[in-house]
Amino acid sequence: VTYHFSSDYTANATLRPKLVVDYTDAPSITSVSPNPVDWLQTLTITGTSMTGATAVTIGGITQTITSNTATQIEVTVSDATPVGQQPVIVERNTTSSNSVNVTVNAIPPVTNSAAPTSVNWLQSLTITGNALGGATAVTIGGVASPITNATSTSLTVTVSDSTPLGSQTVEVTTAGGVANNVSVTVNGIAPGITGISPSTAAPPAMSDFIPV
Repeated sequence: VTYHFSSDYTANATLRPKLVVDYTDAPSITSVSPNPVDWLQTLTITGTSMTGATAVTIGGITQTITSNTATQIEVTVSDATPVGQQPVIVERNTTSSNSVNVTVNAIPPVTNSAAPTSVNWLQSLTITGNALGGATAVTIGGVASPITNATSTSLTVTVSDSTPLGSQTVEVTTAGGVANNVSVTVNGIAPGITGISPSTAAPPAMSDFIPV
C-alpha cells in the first residue's frame, strides 16, 4: 500500500491537501477454512492486502463476498461451483492473488414447490427450493425440460411438448443428487400451422394422368 497527497479545492476555492491511498500490492492468500467446504457454506479466506477485493473465484465461479478486511474475506460458496479440489483466487481490480486449493462438496438439492401447478406444453415452469443453482437436468414425467434460468433457490424451465399429459413428477438433478418430491399437471396444446412451403404448386403434367 502506498500513500500520497493530492490537491483538492473546497467550495470557496481554497486549496487543501487530500490523502489518497493506492492499493498496489497484490492480495495474498495464506489459508482457507473450512477445508473441505460445502455448497452454500461460508468460506473464510485469510491473507494480506485484501482490502478492496473486487472478486473471489472458486473453480472459476464468482462467489458472493459477505465480509472484507485487510486480512480476511468471507464468501458464500455458490452451488454452481464445481465439486472436488478447486483453486481459490482473490482479485482486486487488475491484480490477482496466488491460488490456494479448497475441496468443494455438493449438497443434495431440495424442491419445495412448482408453479403453475397446472402447466401447458411450451409454458415456463418455476421450481423453488434450495441448492438448485448447479442443476444439470430437469425432467417432467421423464422428459427433459430445458433450463432457462437457475439460481440457488429457483429454476425456470420450458415444458417440452413431448412431456406426457396428466400428473407428472418433476425431477431435478445436480452434482449433489436428485430431488423428485414435486408434481405438476401437464396439459397439451393444439398444434398450430404457421406456414406452408411452397405456397403454390404447379398443376400436374398431362403425362401424369393414366387413361382408363
